[in-house]
Amino acid sequence: MNVKKAFQYGLLTFLFLASFLFYKNYFSEDLEVSKTNKIEDKGEEENFSANQNQLDNNLIENLKYISEDLLGNTYVVTAQSATLKEDRLNEVKLFEVNAEISKKDHEIIYIYSKLLTITK
Repeated sequence: MNVKKAFQYGLLTFLFLASFLFYKNYFSEDLEVSKTNKIEDKGEEENFSANQNQLDNNLIENLKYISEDLLGNTYVVTAQSATLKEDRLNEVKLFEVNAEISKKDHEIIYIYSKLLTITK
């Protein structure tokens, strides 16, 4: 009988130990990771002014795009401002976007968004 109880206690101890290690590895916040994040945050703050200057160079204000397709539908997209991404030349990020789609059968669809990314 003592061998059975010792084996059960051993399994129970193993279960608690495995649960503790699982929790420690996957659910607790690692101090090294948080220190690394703080260091990265400081680096991001230093680069913020450089990035802000770069954004000012790629800023377009009061953007308006008008297009018509072969079916006679008209598309009008207006944005308060837009930025171009240097690493992706075919992508434009629009801010405060209003769009109007006028279908041939006189149906009009209005679209509004605070932020929109367009990829060509």
